[in-house]
Amino acid sequence: MNRTRRGTLALIAGSSGVLAADALEFSSAGDGDGADASADASNGATLPLEVTEDGLETAGPPFDGKRRSTPAPATFDIVNQRSVPVSLVLEADAFRFNAADDRAVVDGGRLLVGGDGNEKVGPGERIANVTVEIDPRSEASTASAAVTGAVEITAEGADTRIDAGRKLTLENRGLTVERALVESERTDGAVEHRWLLDTVTVPNPGLEALRFDYRDAEPAAALDFTDAEALSVTAVIDGTEHAGTIEHRRPNRLTVSFDDPPSVDRTDVELLLYETESPASLEGERGQPSGATLEVLGGGFSARVEGTRR
Repeated sequence: MNRTRRGTLALIAGSSGVLAADALEFSSAGDGDGADASADASNGATLPLEVTEDGLETAGPPFDGKRRSTPAPATFDIVNQRSVPVSLVLEADAFRFNAADDRAVVDGGRLLVGGDGNEKVGPGERIANVTVEIDPRSEASTASAAVTGAVEITAEGADTRIDAGRKLTLENRGLTVERALVESERTDGAVEHRWLLDTVTVPNPGLEALRFDYRDAEPAAALDFTDAEALSVTAVIDGTEHAGTIEHRRPNRLTVSFDDPPSVDRTDVELLLYETESPASLEGERGQPSGATLEVLGGGFSARVEGTRR
């Protein structure tokens, strides 16, 4: 195998199987600082996670020990460089794995090789093209443009057990909303609800729909969108106003669509919801969760956020 210089991460190896407290910290070693591995990755090479006689080693992204993100999904190989067969377990909360190799059993964020009577990875063998991606069920999957989480790795062979942890950061290529603030203002028998969304990214074709949900909010009076004679929603993106179409309304829920989805690429979005007749403004302290949620939809993705009182 063509091996490259490796930036070795924190490592724990031994029969005790104790995971050291700093096992999830980033570190690197070697005068090249992983330069060779980075070059291989830029050329599209699949870089390995290796079980060696010295422990667990990594040759490059996504486990290269650098404080940087890798586009999701990321692909890597698992290689056994030991002289005995080994079983492996990879576990994560924020991510999920996939592998075509029959020896690998995948259950969401857990990948098992060689357990439950399945064939282990023999000396010099590899589990090729294992993919890791952001788990859409994770709360972090819709919270930011990059998701960082821990991956716990256990390798067992004859009289040997290796327990190690890695921090992995994957770029979220789906729909992301960093933060949502909401406020309301009563003026002359009407109420304007203003949502301020920080650093929003929506895949092509762009912002297609919004779903407002005030069921858990604390309005000053009974909220009922069905009684609003004048009801409108406008999205302000990069200084341009985009009027939405009211698709469905219930007393405390509202669905809005955009016939010509506006492009949203890592920019702030302001939403203005205007209603009359029986309007109700939001109560609650500034900086506290409002109970009102907003779901943003576009490009086959969605993200739900709760508005913080502004």
